[in-house]
Amino acid sequence: MGFLATPVLADDGGDGAPNRAPRSAMEMCDLGVVLVVADDSLQAYVDRVADNAPAEDAVITVTRAHSRSPLAMEKVADGLFTAPYKPGHGVREDNLTVAVSTAAGKCEAKTKLVLESASPTPVRGVGFGRLLTIALVSGLIGSAVTVLLMQRRARRSAVAIPLAKAT
Repeated sequence: MGFLATPVLADDGGDGAPNRAPRSAMEMCDLGVVLVVADDSLQAYVDRVADNAPAEDAVITVTRAHSRSPLAMEKVADGLFTAPYKPGHGVREDNLTVAVSTAAGKCEAKTKLVLESASPTPVRGVGFGRLLTIALVSGLIGSAVTVLLMQRRARRSAVAIPLAKAT
């Protein structure tokens, strides 16, 4: 049987920014299978292509390319399965073999999960001590400028006024 597998990054469609949830969608044996990585788990959604209804009698097996044993996929509801899933450190994509069995038969397909589209930019945290230092320096600069402006104004207002001549 033919299949179609497409790795993509999930997108909420609202603001154009991906929410970076890796997923792969495929069709095989008249079933649609979508794999999604979320919250350290792999979720598999299996439905019938004809009516988009969950495949009630489906059993799914997912095996990583570098492993001999499949992930422990647990049935949560009809057509919904989940298993613990943590990609290795620095792994940008994961090749998987997906096998689905139903009363109609068994199919197998290979797919790829794209875990990162680009390397993330490291974010340097700003701790309380650093914020306190910035606030103190800003306060000192503001105070110094205020004192200088007050001194300048005082000098301008202290203009000598000539005294009247006594006659």
